[in-house]
Amino acid sequence: MMEQRKLIKLKGEIREMSCSEVYEQFKKFIHSTAYKYNDSTESLEDLIQVANVGLVQAFNTYEIESGNHFMTYLWSVVAHSMLKHLRNVKRKDKAKIDNYIIYDDNGHTTTNLDLLTEPTNCEDVAITNIVSMDMKKFINELKPRNKKIIELSYFNNMTQRQIGEKLNITQATVSKIIKKSLKILKTKYECEVI
Repeated sequence: MMEQRKLIKLKGEIREMSCSEVYEQFKKFIHSTAYKYNDSTESLEDLIQVANVGLVQAFNTYEIESGNHFMTYLWSVVAHSMLKHLRNVKRKDKAKIDNYIIYDDNGHTTTNLDLLTEPTNCEDVAITNIVSMDMKKFINELKPRNKKIIELSYFNNMTQRQIGEKLNITQATVSKIIKKSLKILKTKYECEVI
């Protein structure tokens, strides 16, 4: 059976390609993207597999009539696949912690979450409060739109899509602003500590 071929817009040219040809063309991109999202909670092989599935999905749904370069479309589909996968993993891990129940001899139950609760370490609380005050000061020094986006994301727990809709900007713009703002905050904090 012959593989489906479709027109793919690459940088400077349009080529008719199969999914396996697209894979060969973008194999390095897939591996580097998986590596970028690797936070050591998931194996690199699993993340590469998720990225490969994203590539197949991008190939199947790409329409040259959109005018987008395939690379741009591929990046958005693969990044979305990776984030969705990592969110699902975190949800499952949290559910394991919250829902694992231990029964003692008297029939009383204890969850893992109960076992993780320890007496408050006052020194840790003090350090956390100092860091928190410093970060609030640095956040207030951001440009007004950047400050608003950081507050909506980290203090109001809004998703990037929700923030984009609220501020009438794209999710990609929200993502760029968050990334840039976090870099600024990190630099300011490190300078303050040193």
